[in-house]
Amino acid sequence: MAVLTYRGNLSSAYFPFISTFQGRTVIVPGQDNNFNRQLQSSTDLDKDIGIPQVYYCHNVMPNGQGFQSVGYEQRIGSFDGTDVGITQELILRDDALGEKGYFMAAPGGFYYVLNETSGYSGHITTYWDGAATQNLPADMLSKPITTAHVAGITYLYLGQYACLVWNFTLNRFEIVSLTGLIPGAIIGLTESNGYLIAYSASAVAWSSLIDPTDFTPSLTTGAGGGNVEGIKGNITCGAPTSNGFILYTEVNAVSVLYTGNAQYPFQFSECIGAGGVSGLERVTYDADSGYNYAYTSNGFQILKAKSAETILPDITDFLAGQLMEDFDEDTLAFSYTTLTAPLLKKMTFIANRYLIISYGITELTHAIVYDAVQKRFGKLKFTHADCFQYELLTEDISDIPRKSVAFVKNDGSVYLLNFALPFTARNGVLLLGKYQYVRARHLQLQEAALEGPSPGGVFNVYDFVSADGKNYSDQIVGISISSGDNLDVFGFGSPDGMNHSLYCQGAFNLTSIELKFNITGKM
Repeated sequence: MAVLTYRGNLSSAYFPFISTFQGRTVIVPGQDNNFNRQLQSSTDLDKDIGIPQVYYCHNVMPNGQGFQSVGYEQRIGSFDGTDVGITQELILRDDALGEKGYFMAAPGGFYYVLNETSGYSGHITTYWDGAATQNLPADMLSKPITTAHVAGITYLYLGQYACLVWNFTLNRFEIVSLTGLIPGAIIGLTESNGYLIAYSASAVAWSSLIDPTDFTPSLTTGAGGGNVEGIKGNITCGAPTSNGFILYTEVNAVSVLYTGNAQYPFQFSECIGAGGVSGLERVTYDADSGYNYAYTSNGFQILKAKSAETILPDITDFLAGQLMEDFDEDTLAFSYTTLTAPLLKKMTFIANRYLIISYGITELTHAIVYDAVQKRFGKLKFTHADCFQYELLTEDISDIPRKSVAFVKNDGSVYLLNFALPFTARNGVLLLGKYQYVRARHLQLQEAALEGPSPGGVFNVYDFVSADGKNYSDQIVGISISSGDNLDVFGFGSPDGMNHSLYCQGAFNLTSIELKFNITGKM
């Protein structure tokens, strides 16, 4: 019987966020009419044209050649080994002293700060400095916590309570008075072009350029503010951009552009098409860019100077859906949970490249990662409280590619996402398929040649056989036939099936897969 050889697709940009939503795929499409080959639009998604490709993964990221598994490397130890309820991580800096640290809040008014001077030297530390019960509100975590970095100092604001600055010398917070403002009315802070920005539910104020804590309106110092034109609901948060900042409300958003005029430093205009957001955890920002990503009431959007563009509709539909999917590597089985409440969601934008959308049912357990440079998706499975951009503390500044994605757990431990191929503690899951030669025939998978299994790491391959084209009837483990430099060949001898899926698990950096199969019975 003739053996056919087929090289699989490892370049797909998209994959379904619920694997069962993947339609029937085929190698030779024949009379299929799922897209017009003569009139195909350049905007058509590869997931829509029916070719076999990735339809489930976790702890997997795309790269320029295919897909690779990733792992997690602990860099900072927990507080005391117990869950203390951390929900947010923030960076504190004092440029004059050359100091920076991580701030985390816990219930009961406790806070935790890890300074550069805490003994951290680029390795795991088992303690945090600054764990204290300073005179902070007991319901600290119920209040919005925001930061802004102006004139070399990071100002932290506990919503409707007080402004704080971390004293790196005394290892404690000090309350700072914002002259001209009523602390109980202020929701949060942001920054723009050297101004400290404070906002309430309906108004905004900007500080003096001479003293960031002086908000008393003055033509001499440049401080000012007032009610915000264009808002259609209460202001919920603000985020900086390279040319100003954006104020978000429950219904819409207002773009605030820096004018350079000291007497009238900001120009306000509604972002056309923008929806509202419930809080800052639904907004990502990079002060060096001219836009924000936001999960708004209008869906996933990019907000720019005066308008909003709706993007990534697949993510919007998934996050707003009522179904949660997971895959168990031990039982090799999918599980599905029908939701009675919306998914928990948080977002962050890291290294001006990775848009990370964390989600979960009762806690954050998964994350979709959108590589904004490659315009491709990955997915992570790691229980965490927050995701943030890791800033090297006392480590030497060096070229450490892609070591900037960090996750903090509820116990305060911090883990870096590790892409490095020599890092063998990587455990990714990748399902490729569903491979069918032609619609009218079954096939039998004989061999799979994979380029890229990582030496030193655990790597397993299975053939998931489907008799009906949708559900798995057999799961056949691959037997190693040969293993050489960056090439492993596995044999299966699988039973006939309408289609076959290749399940890869462990440490890998797949750049090519070739399948050998026999065409068998007609349908």
